[in-house]
Amino acid sequence: MERWADENYRGSPHNPLSDADLEAKFRDCAEGLLDEGRVKQVFSSVWSIEEMEDVGRLFDLLDWKSSRSASS
Repeated sequence: MERWADENYRGSPHNPLSDADLEAKFRDCAEGLLDEGRVKQVFSSVWSIEEMEDVGRLFDLLDWKSSRSASS
């Protein structure tokens, strides 16, 4: 299946999302899966990923199943 796409869509390399737009999109996708504390930790990790000693920590933060059981 093929479909033409306008290369100037929002979020394309030619029209990137701002950091605030990316955070809003992530929050929308994570709603009901990650609590606000976990979301803040994800942002903190992502925006400083080059300094992280273990990027595997990010995967732990994104594990919504452990997030739900931790908040229950």
